[in-house]
Amino acid sequence: MGRIVLEYDFSYVVKSGRGVRYAEAEAMRLVSKHTSVPVPEVLFKSFSPDHGSIEMTIIPGSPLEKIWDTLGDEAKNFVCCQTWDLISQVRDIQPPLELKGLFQCAADGSPSRDPLLSDLQEPARHLMSDSELRSRIYERYFHCGGRRYEHELPDMLPRSARSVFTHADIAPEIL
Repeated sequence: MGRIVLEYDFSYVVKSGRGVRYAEAEAMRLVSKHTSVPVPEVLFKSFSPDHGSIEMTIIPGSPLEKIWDTLGDEAKNFVCCQTWDLISQVRDIQPPLELKGLFQCAADGSPSRDPLLSDLQEPARHLMSDSELRSRIYERYFHCGGRRYEHELPDMLPRSARSVFTHADIAPEIL
């Protein structure tokens, strides 16, 4: 996606590039406002159609991937429980009023750019229901040459009565 993260003076970072979107800054604002999850404070942001930049504080600590092997079983269990608690807080964030009616979108209301969900049509259509979401996944699967589960896939996809706020990168290097 063409992003770079540069650290300055051990106190803040600038994330910039083609893949940096306003939705990312909005997601951090929502999480900060509605949870106790530690998120960077956005100091400055700038966006154009083909480039974005977010200047933000650094959350102190060590990345989990660097310390995981040094932790005992009890500490690892604690970290896992703490991580699930943080995820639960994020999932409980209610959509802002201006996003009511949208079933799946980015934090700023823009359509997802996830390869599994991005629309094949321009302009991108909003996903208003679970059935539209599942149809989009099937449409993308078929468009990308998927034939093995052509008839089974619609029944294999999970169903949900509600969508939740999530973060796609729950990985040790960013925890």
